[in-house]
Amino acid sequence: MNVLSDIYLVASNASKALSGPEGYTPIGCWNVDDGQPHSTGGTESNHMTALYAEFIEVDCLDDVYPSV
Repeated sequence: MNVLSDIYLVASNASKALSGPEGYTPIGCWNVDDGQPHSTGGTESNHMTALYAEFIEVDCLDDVYPSV
């Protein structure tokens, strides 16, 4: 099964969403008209922000969340 292992935000002043890190899946993007969102890498934007996710394959959830 695939489980979410990481999320990554990319904020830019570009008119379209920039690419995310290699191996990450694009989840969505939105145009930010107000405020200055910060990306995971620390950049600020006043235009486009995109969300990317990394998924890993595991055999069972114990591989991700071991029993305590």
